[in-house]
Amino acid sequence: MIILILLGDYQLGLGFKKFKKPTDAELKKTLSETQYEVTQHEGTEPPFENKYFHNEDPGIYVDAVSGEPLFSSLINMTQEPVGQALQNHRL
Repeated sequence: MIILILLGDYQLGLGFKKFKKPTDAELKKTLSETQYEVTQHEGTEPPFENKYFHNEDPGIYVDAVSGEPLFSSLINMTQEPVGQALQNHRL
């Protein structure tokens, strides 16, 4: 498991490199059509149809563009308010 410590725009685990958003052309090459629409144009993916819907493997979900950690699968979103869960399990 890789643990990253986030310091504003810098990630300790990545050698203190400041994040630079890829160009549209780069994003279109690396993201699926749905990922591009959702991340760049506030689109919505169809419910119950993404590859993580039935995923039960432990892990950390990350932003598809920046790679920034979003939340851990170990957080039980159904047993406590989401805001409180994120505070209790900061990444």
